[in-house]
Parts: sequence; C-alpha cells; structure tokens
Amino acid sequence: MEFQKAANLDGAKLVEDGIFGKNTENAMKSMVCKKRLIGYKYPNLTKFVQKAVGVEEDGEFGNETKKAVINWQKLCGLVADGEVGINSYKRICGI
Repeated sequence: MEFQKAANLDGAKLVEDGIFGKNTENAMKSMVCKKRLIGYKYPNLTKFVQKAVGVEEDGEFGNETKKAVINWQKLCGLVADGEVGINSYKRICGI
C-alpha cells in the first residue's frame, strides 16, 4: 500500500504489507496532511496526496494543494475542509 510506504518515510513504523489493519488505520487518523504555518510535517504523505488530487508533487502542502484537496473532497462527497485525514486517505487508497 502506497500510504504505508509514504507514512514510514515520514516517521511511522508500519509493516508495508498492503493490508489495511489497525496500525495503518491509526496512522491515517494521526498523520493528518494539512496546510501548516511553519514547515511541512509529512512531506511524503503530502506527495502521496498531491498525486491523488492532481497537483505538482513537491511535498509542500500550500494553497494550491489545499484548493485541489477541497475540490477533490467535494467530488468524492467528503467533508471539503482541505485537511486529509482518515476518510480522505481511505478514499485515496480505495478502502
């Protein structure tokens, strides 16, 4: 699962087995990708999200990424808040 790989690069300690289990679910809940005032906490997960929403994969969750996430969330019938949490991750992963 691409999420597991990106999360591990950003500091998680997940088994990269491609299975959506409790540890992966907990990582999705805690590793929220969103626009931050200082720095980018999860650059690899941000690239994972950017690929899914169709913007440049630079690892920085800026205004363009936030706008693209909001539009993508609207299209998917998710809460369009511009933050990528468990429901958005699940949709990206096809879960």
